[in-house]
Amino acid sequence: MKARFLVSTILFILLFTGLCSADYERVNVSLPTMDPEPVSTLDKATGWMFNDLGQWESGENEIPGYSYKPVDNFHKFFLSNITIENHTYNILIRLKYSTLNYYVFNNSELNKFLFSDISAQKLISVNLIYLGEHHVNLSKEANLHYEYLKTEIEEDIQRVRLTEDDRIPKNHTNVVLNFNILPLKNKDVVRFIMFVSDDSYNKIFGFIDIPSIDIFNEIPEGKDAALNDNIFNRCYYETDYNTFNNFIPLTREGDK
Repeated sequence: MKARFLVSTILFILLFTGLCSADYERVNVSLPTMDPEPVSTLDKATGWMFNDLGQWESGENEIPGYSYKPVDNFHKFFLSNITIENHTYNILIRLKYSTLNYYVFNNSELNKFLFSDISAQKLISVNLIYLGEHHVNLSKEANLHYEYLKTEIEEDIQRVRLTEDDRIPKNHTNVVLNFNILPLKNKDVVRFIMFVSDDSYNKIFGFIDIPSIDIFNEIPEGKDAALNDNIFNRCYYETDYNTFNNFIPLTREGDK
């Protein structure tokens, strides 16, 4: 009897000790991981604006404004993959001259960019999972590199996940990233505008969702224009077809 009690006591102690030690194990939460290299990049486009004097103005990687300040500009775009909890998504990164923006979405969303008629205008709405923004000091050469941006974004998304802040408030389920795209086959160019919209609040923003620098504040009837081909009578970016198609495919290989 005593032997049986002793054995039971020892087993209980061992089990209790095991459970307690398990509670104190150091377990790391899996980090989001972006691909070591981007899938594609876009680093050059001409921005055009039809100004209040009825003249078209252009700028390299910028859309000129009415008051000598660009309405919008960019340094470089990256398209890459990011793995979050064993699920791989696409991520679009926009490096502006003072900010970094990123947009995470399901891989299947890229199929929306495929054109059945390559000469038609198309409005594409990409459903977002995460989005974020950072100030970036581009005077430091290292800050221009994908590897630096990769680390910043991975850590930012991890902080968002751990605080259960999905960067898209629960009542903002209609926040989407929009591309208005107009391929001109006869000119072998693509014209495009990109903006974030929130249908829940009937808002439309420029590349980053700060109304004070909203690209469409500069344009009469900007919201309506942004949603159809009227925008291309006012402002847009333009690049050659192959450059854009290599960045985000508009046609499958051999379909152009």
